[in-house]
Amino acid sequence: MPPQLNGIKCYTNGGKSKHRIGWGYCIHDHLVTYDAHRLLGQTATSFQAEIHAIMQAARSLSLRNDENIYFLISNLSIAQVLERRNAQRLMVQECIDTHKCLA
Repeated sequence: MPPQLNGIKCYTNGGKSKHRIGWGYCIHDHLVTYDAHRLLGQTATSFQAEIHAIMQAARSLSLRNDENIYFLISNLSIAQVLERRNAQRLMVQECIDTHKCLA
């Protein structure tokens, strides 16, 4: 059983089906849930969609500095990218920078 996390929990997802690519996030803030999702162009990858979901969620949480914020990310490669201080891709770097602002 996973440990109990006290604070805001943010679940993100990006994915690609046969004809659609999109991202979404869900934020659990005690008893209130916020979510958002959007479709991307047909040329984006699942990786890009997931990065976009994390970036948009971090932006929506950027004014929240009163509690711990936990991003629950199922994609290990995305989680590893976020632990780096810099990245070669501009979109990934923007996501890292936005995520750091929450720390």
